[in-house]
Amino acid sequence: MFFLLLSMGIVEAQYSLRKANKYYDNFSYTKAIESYKKTLNKKNFKYKDSVYVRLADCYHKIHDFEQTKFWFEKVEDINNMKPIDVYWYAEALINLGKYEEAKPLLEKFHELNPDDDRFALKIEALGHLNDYFTDSAQYKINLMSINSPQSDFSPTFYREGILFVSGRERRGVSSHKFEWDNSNFLDLYYTEVTETGIFKEPEPFNYAVNSNLHEGPATFNQDEDFILFTRNNVENGKKGKNSAGIHTLMIYQAEKKAQGWGRVRPFQLSSSEYSIGHPSLSPDGKTLFFVGKNLKDGYGESDLYVTHLENETWSEPQNLGHDVNTAGHEMFPFLHEDGKTLYFASDGQGGIGGLDIFVAHWNDSTQKWGEVENMGYPLNTRFDDFGVIMDKSKRFGFLTSNRPGGIGKDDIYEFEIIDFGEVVVEGQTFALLEGLPEEKREILANATLSVYDSLTNEKVTQASSTVDGIFDFTLRRNKTYQIIADHPSLTNVHDTLYVRTFDLSVDSIIDNYLTLKIPLGKKVHFSIPVANVKTKDPVANAFVQIMNLQTKEIQKLKTDSTGLIDIMLDSDTDYIIHGSKPGYFSNCIRITAPSPTPYLQSPKTPLVLEEIQAGVGMGLSSVYFASNSAKISKNAAKELDEIVRFLQNYPEVKIEISSHTDSRGSDIYNERLSMRRSRNAVKYIIENGGIDPKRVIAKGYGETRLVNRCSDGVECSDVEHQVNRRTELKILQAKKEKVDEDEFMKQQALDPNGNYGDCHYVPVARKE
Repeated sequence: MFFLLLSMGIVEAQYSLRKANKYYDNFSYTKAIESYKKTLNKKNFKYKDSVYVRLADCYHKIHDFEQTKFWFEKVEDINNMKPIDVYWYAEALINLGKYEEAKPLLEKFHELNPDDDRFALKIEALGHLNDYFTDSAQYKINLMSINSPQSDFSPTFYREGILFVSGRERRGVSSHKFEWDNSNFLDLYYTEVTETGIFKEPEPFNYAVNSNLHEGPATFNQDEDFILFTRNNVENGKKGKNSAGIHTLMIYQAEKKAQGWGRVRPFQLSSSEYSIGHPSLSPDGKTLFFVGKNLKDGYGESDLYVTHLENETWSEPQNLGHDVNTAGHEMFPFLHEDGKTLYFASDGQGGIGGLDIFVAHWNDSTQKWGEVENMGYPLNTRFDDFGVIMDKSKRFGFLTSNRPGGIGKDDIYEFEIIDFGEVVVEGQTFALLEGLPEEKREILANATLSVYDSLTNEKVTQASSTVDGIFDFTLRRNKTYQIIADHPSLTNVHDTLYVRTFDLSVDSIIDNYLTLKIPLGKKVHFSIPVANVKTKDPVANAFVQIMNLQTKEIQKLKTDSTGLIDIMLDSDTDYIIHGSKPGYFSNCIRITAPSPTPYLQSPKTPLVLEEIQAGVGMGLSSVYFASNSAKISKNAAKELDEIVRFLQNYPEVKIEISSHTDSRGSDIYNERLSMRRSRNAVKYIIENGGIDPKRVIAKGYGETRLVNRCSDGVECSDVEHQVNRRTELKILQAKKEKVDEDEFMKQQALDPNGNYGDCHYVPVARKE
């Protein structure tokens, strides 16, 4: 009877799995999710990792990235995942803003699939995230009132308004459900703008064009009597399939006559063997850009193609090549009416997350599309942003996004690009022998002045000062610039000036002086940012100590309102940078100041501080125990002394000290051993710091919370077991109370002879 029941359970699990796989293969992801979860509940089911991966993939397909992350995290062995699964895991983390967690997964993906170009593009993008927020103040973006609780996306200009795709309920029409994510089928809708600038209630576009299946993104010719639009491949009123049994998308066309829209038929290049869609016509109607999947010469999941109308016949589609396409998805092209500006969405180019909007410009001399540029925040977010269109001026347009704060799954936004104008920056260059007072400086003619955008480090312009040392530049408003002066006759002599053009009420910024001191010396100008580890916001008024590891000299400063400190450091020297602030955990990094340079230097990542809040936990790196021992070691005592100081500084804080064992020994023995260890740690804190016992709670978790694979029956080294014999601190209560700042800074003072091995090394971003 036992073996009969066992075999019945196995058969039942296999049947449930086959059912789930069938839903998955038919793109019915919501149904597949239900079936896979039922499979996991069956007894004796052994292949859980493969189901976890499938569940994560299903949730990724329907853009639920929290659940994608949840199911990928349950996979015990990442080697059970295909390279593309590892990539989608990283993508889900990027969509959730967990950029640092995504990097090792991208590295793993590159290891498994070294020829995929998405790795380099993603890693480069993650290294320059701040660049995407440079011009954010120039954009005004608003959610449109025409959106519905379903998906509304991919607008195109039509008549006195816009035509767009929507999955909203159609009045008087039975709704068809899309098995992919149980949403409504898509149709085309039109909304007209009134004289007051308000868009009217959208109406279905045309019943000759809208069918009982999906209609997608569309485009018109200049006379608006010819439309190309995306639709499911239809055969005898049903969705058609290719030879592999896969439903495909086609581009359809229709013409407008006196009696209305008619002659709906497949576009010349459409085929049931591959998918094409998202058409965008040039103003003259002779060039068409579209998205293709499974066409020849494809690079990735979907690519952008172009075809030309010649003698009433469309030419063989031409892939836009590696300049535009990647191994990922390139979609939703829009050719501006100037015929030389192409906007599109991509998840393979790298960016803030999900689909980002990019722009490329046609180069007449090379006859190629120029460098692809990310359009930055707020047009792009870490969510999907796509389906952009721009008016003639390129200052007003519409886009689609599933960012938070919308009405439905995808929503249409209108945006405006604000021109802040220009301002004249004037100044003068001087030379001064080092050691002489400032009034002894002399006019320096023909100095070379290079202007850089401070956020992107890109060179904006260059000029020379006049015989009177005068210079002037016309620069964009609402920016910070770095002006670097040098002279052909002076080697390694520079001066740097920072100019902010945020005051929109002035027409010129004058009295800017640059003085070249001879010689430059051996100092390096550093800007050190301090940020909140979770929100990434700057931390103002943070207490920062900088210790020269050679001389042990310590400098003490406070961050300004932007979370920065500016300081001159000795070149070719190692430093510890320690940050602290009441209400935050202290932290430190280690940097090496580079060789003498006139350029502003900065750590590649900021010094981050974490707010002291209930629920926050951290490992105590030195509080480990010998096997079968609860004795406090010298190293452990030093770290427990730090906790004592922390509790003395924050009398309102209540903490839990928990201890964990490795898996060796019985469960009961390990639970008791861990409790003895945590009690000994708590006892040390109370007795050595005079801490109220009610503020420190001991917990022993035994072997119930292992941090690696070394569970019962798994062979591991002593080093691997040691990792599990750890002690952790968790904040239970953290009321915000005012702290005596002078006493706090005194408690935080660095010990010149201290061991700062826990301060991780951060490379310096230097301008070549």
